[in-house]
Amino acid sequence: MAVTRYVDFTNGSSNNSGADIDHAWNHIREFTSLSTARTVGDVCYVRANMTEIPGAIITLDEAGSADLPIQVIGCNATQGVDPWSDGSDVRPIVNFNQGSYYLSLAKRHWVFKNLDLYNSNYTSTINSVNTYGFVELNNCVVRDPFNINTYGMSLQYMSPCRIIDCEFYNFLYQIRIGSGGGGHFFERCKFYKGANACTYLVLLNEAFDTRFKDCEFGVDGAANYCFNEGNVSSDVTFDNCSYNYNTAIHGFDALGCKLIGHQDADEVLDAHQTYTYYGTCDRVTDVLHTGGSATSAKLIPSSVCSILTPCSLTGSIARPDFSVWCEEDVETTISIYVRGLNWASYPTSDQLFIEVEYYDDDATAHISTEHSSEELVDNTTWTALSVTITPARVGFVKVKLYLGIYEDATTGIYVDLKPVVT
Repeated sequence: MAVTRYVDFTNGSSNNSGADIDHAWNHIREFTSLSTARTVGDVCYVRANMTEIPGAIITLDEAGSADLPIQVIGCNATQGVDPWSDGSDVRPIVNFNQGSYYLSLAKRHWVFKNLDLYNSNYTSTINSVNTYGFVELNNCVVRDPFNINTYGMSLQYMSPCRIIDCEFYNFLYQIRIGSGGGGHFFERCKFYKGANACTYLVLLNEAFDTRFKDCEFGVDGAANYCFNEGNVSSDVTFDNCSYNYNTAIHGFDALGCKLIGHQDADEVLDAHQTYTYYGTCDRVTDVLHTGGSATSAKLIPSSVCSILTPCSLTGSIARPDFSVWCEEDVETTISIYVRGLNWASYPTSDQLFIEVEYYDDDATAHISTEHSSEELVDNTTWTALSVTITPARVGFVKVKLYLGIYEDATTGIYVDLKPVVT
């Protein structure tokens, strides 16, 4: 059966039971690892506006469950969590006192809420361990390490974590996500460059499937770099986030296929951007195809873009750029209109084309692939890249647009986002 325990950094004692506010413990570690074994659903309330010096690593001995996580909650009168009736909403402070101590995420399904962690001399103030995860950090502050060349929170080899309404500042990197860590969700978090003027706000190093939503980067001034893309990260998205930096991304030329997407970039409605190793794609409204979509995609290849490594709208060979509904045994022509941008020598049909995949047999799973043959002739004409097919099955067919040539940093194409189907 789940139990409730209490921690009072000032008035508690390790000799107490922790069972009520009059018999509170004096360290969080009594709850996480030192005292009796935890069970799923256990909750620990930590008294507001108090400071502890743990003198050791805060580690987790037992795991919660998806339905019943184990929780450590800093008391907050504003939130109605105030068993001591202090009337305070000041987060309890964990002062690691310049020691090599930290919060170790060593078990799954824990929640940490309303805490202020600082003054650690370890590599990261909050540190992942092996493949554990499913941890939530909510309304916490992680700040001011003794050694600034460290990380605020390191999520490596980690299963998904949720970081909500948290603040990070004064580290070399506020967040490190890497070594296969992914599935993480950051919402309404604030990343400060801090008094030490951190070099990077977020390090993405083999990070994947991670989302930042409504976050602020460089709240207190421009960081040198907003992101450092260390190596082979993919499917990292930023939705309605704001940015303040001198350079957006550092190290994006590392080997590997990457996809970093920005929706409503810098809190500007419909300012959508996608960065990949092979090129960038932006939503634009100033260059439009008459009779087409109200928006266009501006696709700019990178210097490594080629026929073997083309760029596309989605930035992924696994995802179609368009899905078009087609009827069975009906000849159908699919056209995507494109326009050149600053080309001196125009791409050939092997370097710029659409590719359509469809079932050509109603009795098997065989898929046929056709691609367009049209070519650009200038930088002003909208040209239809077209493919005619007769699908053997009713349903969606996959349409992919590829650009596989780099001329210089200013060349690319505009793409009308409204397919024409006849």
